Amino acid sequence: MILSELLSLPLFNNFKQINETTGLNNEVSGTAIFDWESREDVKETFNKGEFVITTLARFKDNNHDKSVLDSLFAVFEQEVSAFAVKKTFSFQLPKDLIDYASKKSIPVFVFETTYVDDIIYVIKNSLINNSLNNMQLQKLNEILNTTNESRIKELSMGINKYFNNNYIFISSYIGKNSKLIMQSKNAVKDILSKTDLVYTLVFGEENLFAIITYSDSQWDIIYSTVEDIKESLLTFTNQHIGVSSFNNNINKSKEAILESIFALASSIISGSNFVKFNDLHGEKLIYPVLFTTKGINYYNYVETIFNSHDKEYASDFKKTLLSYIKNSGNINNVAEELYQHSNTIRYRIKKIQLLLGINDSYEAHYMMYTYSKLNSYYKVLNEYELNTKPL
Repeated sequence: MILSELLSLPLFNNFKQINETTGLNNEVSGTAIFDWESREDVKETFNKGEFVITTLARFKDNNHDKSVLDSLFAVFEQEVSAFAVKKTFSFQLPKDLIDYASKKSIPVFVFETTYVDDIIYVIKNSLINNSLNNMQLQKLNEILNTTNESRIKELSMGINKYFNNNYIFISSYIGKNSKLIMQSKNAVKDILSKTDLVYTLVFGEENLFAIITYSDSQWDIIYSTVEDIKESLLTFTNQHIGVSSFNNNINKSKEAILESIFALASSIISGSNFVKFNDLHGEKLIYPVLFTTKGINYYNYVETIFNSHDKEYASDFKKTLLSYIKNSGNINNVAEELYQHSNTIRYRIKKIQLLLGINDSYEAHYMMYTYSKLNSYYKVLNEYELNTKPL
């Protein structure tokens, strides 16, 4: 769990950051309370990545106490993920202390109304029970089930309120292997943690999703980062990866999710391991209808025609059509593949045109091509549960 994701939870809405730093990608490993610890105590009990909470009670009577300041410097030396002060009295942290925290990429926050126990509980629950990840999956689900752009933006920023408007979405199919999923997630996180890109990684039972956002000045970084992620994930076996186009409107994040899923399905169909949506050509003709009611209805309409005919006449028109499209309309290749005479294949193709109610050969070929492609994609989406789980 990275800091920017944690701070996107409603519990942290009243947290105000008082320094400028790039530490929002810091990994949160747990919590710690700073109270009366000396430098030696801090060295022994505080750990890297901990979210430190304090009231700075020792500052109340003497905010120039050198022993207190020394202990605070020691906290930052431990490379904690964040330092949050619950304001119970007026105080001002010394500039050199704030500057040192910034130098160590440790955000410093001030808050007033949030209960410390609630912060500890939420962080612990997120780390042990993956509650934050599950919430993010739910928000992705909600994005896919709405067309309201304002709601889509609200859900997207609920995943990570620090998201930039420019972003890319990566979907990876790994399979039901929790160990491999976590290895893949950690590999991607290692790459992203070395950049200033704002990101969130979400995992499901069989998938890993990456939402990576960037500023206008980070074009070179985002391109090279995607390539690094590709090379890293492909070191693991049986990975399929789909990458959306580059987008510049977080209100349309639903489109990016669907593009990445489409590219992922395309990688499975083609036997490739990595497909960018922008690199697809003719396949893009299918994309606009694949995830729509019209596309599903058309596919079911043609499917019903073939199933009814094949059942009544013990024929195999559907298999013939799929082979015909796969072999680019080469009758001889289809006949060889299906162990049939070429005249039998010609008869079946003409009969298919009649069943579809089309006389024009160009229109018939387009409809058959569209059905064949929809069949390939719906088969993969169902088999790999890309349209139902985890999204």
